[in-house]
Formats: sequence, structure tokens, C-alpha cells
Amino acid sequence: LDVAENAAVEHLPEQTRDTLIADEIVARRREAYRALPVIYVRGETDSASSISRLSTGPAMRNFRQSVANFCAAARALGVAPKVLAVSLDFTLEAVEDDADSWHPGMYNLMQTITDLFADYGLRQPLFVAQFEAGTQTVSDLPVLRAQWDLAWNKGGHDFIYSAPSYMFALDDFGRPTGTARQQMAQMDACAIEARNTDLAWSCPLLLLAERAADPCVIRCTAQSMNRLVLDDLDPLNAGPSRGFALEGCENGAQIIGVAIDPAAENDLLITCDKPPLGNTLHLTYALGHAPSNDGMPANRGALRDEWAYVNRDGARLHRWALPAALPVH
Repeated sequence: LDVAENAAVEHLPEQTRDTLIADEIVARRREAYRALPVIYVRGETDSASSISRLSTGPAMRNFRQSVANFCAAARALGVAPKVLAVSLDFTLEAVEDDADSWHPGMYNLMQTITDLFADYGLRQPLFVAQFEAGTQTVSDLPVLRAQWDLAWNKGGHDFIYSAPSYMFALDDFGRPTGTARQQMAQMDACAIEARNTDLAWSCPLLLLAERAADPCVIRCTAQSMNRLVLDDLDPLNAGPSRGFALEGCENGAQIIGVAIDPAAENDLLITCDKPPLGNTLHLTYALGHAPSNDGMPANRGALRDEWAYVNRDGARLHRWALPAALPVH
């Protein structure tokens, strides 16, 4: 259905991921005895199967009207409209896309939204997404890999990944469980609140893999807001390889050890049982894993930074590293 012109603010009849984020932000401000905002939440979706269709289809048409309605509602309340974030969630849905179309398509989508906001005098938006890691059976697709490029090259947009989805439990249909949806909203809220108070937010991002002096070792360099941690408790059950694997290896070399370089806290040392060989050798993390049956995505890892958030249920959430597939130089 098309969104109608409307300046009213109404209670939503159902709980959505967007409202969970809003609830989390309001709850945190209440706990901190801060002023409580009126948060306007709207989510738009359609049956688009490519990023280009999403950018020009009913969802975008409704989004345009929703922005107009949001500004009209703010005027009716006598307050200045402020957008906390625009969430983007279109990865596994892009069944017609490959990396060459999805990646620039995301840039174009963000630019279209930025231009729309400028038309209404709204500031450049913060775009927030979760790095899609797939399901129990879907662990490797071109669009999954394309997300890594967006993580390091934002194209001038204010864009962040709040978390990788491999940290969230799934139901039998490959959808996040109720608890997982709450945790996803909590991670989104952490990222949004940080960026809207001029603080940084970034999940650890693997950037470079190259052979070390020891031919059995691959040095992997990461970007992280603070010290990298290989979680010895392995709460996501990544196993001894900590989520790392070799792709395109032609001599059967296996990873036998993963450690943080004590002399360079952003470098990982990946040790193999013999020098890995292959013209297309790649080091992967949380990507391309075998199907799982434990209620978690097939992809998983044990690399994170020192940041942690304990939610109201007592669960401890971490900023886990984003999946990657790096050519070994």
C-alpha cells in the first residue's frame, strides 16, 4: 500500500526491529535520567530482488512520503526534526545482484536518500547496517563478500556496520529469534547513540593478509578501535581456527594456530602445518563455513575487540570482527 500524506504521530500496532531500536534508546535515556525524546519510526519494504529495483520501487516511493510526513509531524509538534539514523537491510534479498551491481547500488541508494534529506533541510544521515553473515545453510554469496568493500570504503557517506549477524541466533527458518532481535536492536542502539554523540563506532575489520618470513605463517592486519581479542571462551563455537580458513589452497595446508602478534596488537599470525600454496590463495574469516545445526549461522568467529555491553537480561554483547576474504600476498 502507498503511504498517505499525514502529519499525525500514531502508536504502531506491532513491534518491529525499528521500534525495538527506538525502545532501547528511550530506555537507556530514562535510566540515565535524560530527557525523553519523541521518536518517529518508519520502515519501508517491498518485494524488490535487486538493489536497483529497491531504489526505484514502492519502498523508495513510500520512503519519500514518510520523510515528508515526518517533517510535517515535527512542525505540528513545534520541534525541529532530527534523524538519528537510517537503517539499511538489503543483502540476502538481493538475489539478482552480484558484487558489481550491489556495491555501487548501495552507494546510489545512500546518495538518493542524502539528496532527499537535503531537500527537506535535514542533515546528512547516519546509515547503519548489520553485516549479513548468512543463515544455517547460506554462508557464501557474492553480495555477502561485497559488504567488506562497503565496510572500508564508504564513498563519502556516514555509514557504519553495528555488528556482524553471525553473533545472533536463528530460528528454524533462518530468521533471528526473539532474543536475537532484541540483541540486534541493542547493538544498533549502541552504534547510533555513539555516533550521535560524536563518538566513533567500528567493528574490527580485517584489511590485509600477507606471507610472513616464516613460510608457514600468514600475517593478517586488522583495523580496530582498541585491542584485538581472540576469545578463549569461544562463545560462538568457532573452533580451533577461530573462524579463519584457507581458500584456493592447492597443497592441502591446514591452519593449526591463530594468535595475536605480541609486538603488533592489530596483527594476527595464522600458522599453517606447511607453507600454503595457490595462485588464488585467500584467507577467509567467518565466511564459507559448512552448514550448521546449532541454531546459529554457519559462519562464525572468535575475534573481537575489548568493547562489551551487558544488557538488561545479563547477556554480554561484544563487537565481533566483520567477515572477510583477503587475497594472500
